[in-house]
Amino acid sequence: MGPLQKVTAEAIARPVSTSDHSEEEYDKKSLKRRIREIVWDSLDRKPEERRMIAKLDFFILTWASLAYFSKNLNSNNLSNAYVSGMKEELPVIGNEYQTLTTMWTIGYVVSQIPSQLVCTRVRLSIWCPTWELIWVLVTFATAAVKTSHQLYACRFFVGLAEGTFYPAVHTVLGAWYTKQEELAKRSCIFFATAFIGSMFSGYLVRSGMSFDFEGRLSDTSQQAALHTGMNGVHGLSGWRWLFIFDGVITLPMALWAYYALPDLPSTTRVKWLKHEEKEFFLQRMKKAGRDLEEPVTVAGLKRVVGKWHFWVYTTYYTFFICSENIGSFMNLWLKSLNKYTVPQINTYPTATNAVTIITTLAYGWTSDALQIRAPIIYFSLVVCFFAAMNLAIWDGVPFGLKWASFYLTGFAQGSGPIFFTMVNEQCAGDSLERKFILGTTNSIAYAFNAWIPLVTYNTNYAPRFLVGNATTVALIVGAAITITVAVRLQKRDADTACKNAAPAPSPALLRNMRGWFTMAGPVVDLYVSIAIPLTAATFALVFQFVARRISKCHLWFDDYFALLAYILGWGYLETVLILLTHFGFGQAPKPMEPDQAEEVLTKLVWVNELMYASTIAFSKLSFLSLYWRIFKLTVIRIPIHLLLVACSTWFIIRTFGILFQC
Repeated sequence: MGPLQKVTAEAIARPVSTSDHSEEEYDKKSLKRRIREIVWDSLDRKPEERRMIAKLDFFILTWASLAYFSKNLNSNNLSNAYVSGMKEELPVIGNEYQTLTTMWTIGYVVSQIPSQLVCTRVRLSIWCPTWELIWVLVTFATAAVKTSHQLYACRFFVGLAEGTFYPAVHTVLGAWYTKQEELAKRSCIFFATAFIGSMFSGYLVRSGMSFDFEGRLSDTSQQAALHTGMNGVHGLSGWRWLFIFDGVITLPMALWAYYALPDLPSTTRVKWLKHEEKEFFLQRMKKAGRDLEEPVTVAGLKRVVGKWHFWVYTTYYTFFICSENIGSFMNLWLKSLNKYTVPQINTYPTATNAVTIITTLAYGWTSDALQIRAPIIYFSLVVCFFAAMNLAIWDGVPFGLKWASFYLTGFAQGSGPIFFTMVNEQCAGDSLERKFILGTTNSIAYAFNAWIPLVTYNTNYAPRFLVGNATTVALIVGAAITITVAVRLQKRDADTACKNAAPAPSPALLRNMRGWFTMAGPVVDLYVSIAIPLTAATFALVFQFVARRISKCHLWFDDYFALLAYILGWGYLETVLILLTHFGFGQAPKPMEPDQAEEVLTKLVWVNELMYASTIAFSKLSFLSLYWRIFKLTVIRIPIHLLLVACSTWFIIRTFGILFQC
């Protein structure tokens, strides 16, 4: 990249190490210096570095936060327009309103992964602002639509443009803020502006609109101020002016991004950074283990997909995002009490956004001050699990505790940017992997979240939502399992990097990861292959018993067989782990005599075989019993009966075979 990658001795010698204090230097810091560093990390730096970090904050963080604020401020534009005349003018009839939402979701989901891959070959300072301009133009075009089908196209492209924004911003933040005490708080500030925008938009909307609590919006006695003041101006309806003003608000952000967005340290061409400052940030990036830019290739994608980061991080974030729906229906509960006014019912739930804003900022500062990531995520999951359990139990839960539980759900969302901070740090050594995972986690999670709430939070079961709240409990458990797997794998990678003296994440990060959990080498890979199907089996079993309770049906043979298969499956997995930990993967067993080792191994294999055969048999019997209960026709029950006999015979023969063999 010309002179930017020709790092001079002068640039290396200057303030690269000004804030990279050794542990001894850190311990000698005065209380005043430590407080200043916690309040804002750059306050404890030398003047030159402090000035450079302030530049990054002004251009990158300010642009990202304002752009995210404007997007969420305008996020209600469709619903506002729907109740301000768009429904009658186009018209929008039947399920077309839901279709409009679906079109946006499709665009949002499909754009993220391709966008992140394109960013490996196209400068971010061109790609992101261009999509911002496309968003503005499509928003303007929405004001001119004549039919609902034209509106479909506009909503799709709006989602397409918005999908490029969120992962790209985290890519930029992770490239420039490379120190352990910098990234989390800035990611959280960026994230919190979304909820500030949502709250601000919500209060504006409540001046003239309310919900009818059946998934639709309705007009109150007065229209919103914009609709009242602009309706009919230049022959345009008020709802059309709404989209015009949405575009006008966002246009300055898009134009400013062409100047403010600095690409990455290895490719930046911005004029607001001096040459020596660019070299300083490039060296800082290298010192933190950030890899230089790598264009996307088929071989590179195979390498990325072959690592654990892709599978574990994507699974965790999918569980996490899908569990966030639990606090979204507080207004339905308040409505069912018949004791609150419409303004109160619409306003009280917004306090959850305030809780999210406060906890998000608290997470960011705490995470950077203590240089921890996973504990913050665990804390948010524990609080949300407590709230979800209260709402799932429902009957007998005190009124005040229900109210508090809805607000406590706001503790969960703030850990999202902490997770993306973790991804940025753990994938620092592979630029392609970092960009790809930042895109895939968000895209796949929202793809699932587009339909799961429709199934689990059916408004016919409001306000209790037994299925939805029970599902959320299971999702939180799944998230806790997968983040535990991720932390253990991080610890393994950190230990391997230390042993091989290979380039690794920052020393502070390695200390942090070594302090969390211990596990024997390669056996941890087995947990990855176990966690996902085991979580799926847990969900299936929970759903099965929840369905029995909702339908008020008694348990039958298929339920008991499924429960037995699940319990025996746990036993089988435990014996597998013992075998592989002490007798496999090249690990030596504990000192014991050869005869004793052979006896122990024989018993373990014997138990393992019995558990395996029992799990398979009871799983088959559960399915066949289910079919027997569902189908009443004799012509169908005859083959089911034959299969039941065959399965039982196989289980008996297999069990005797194992006993006689051992």
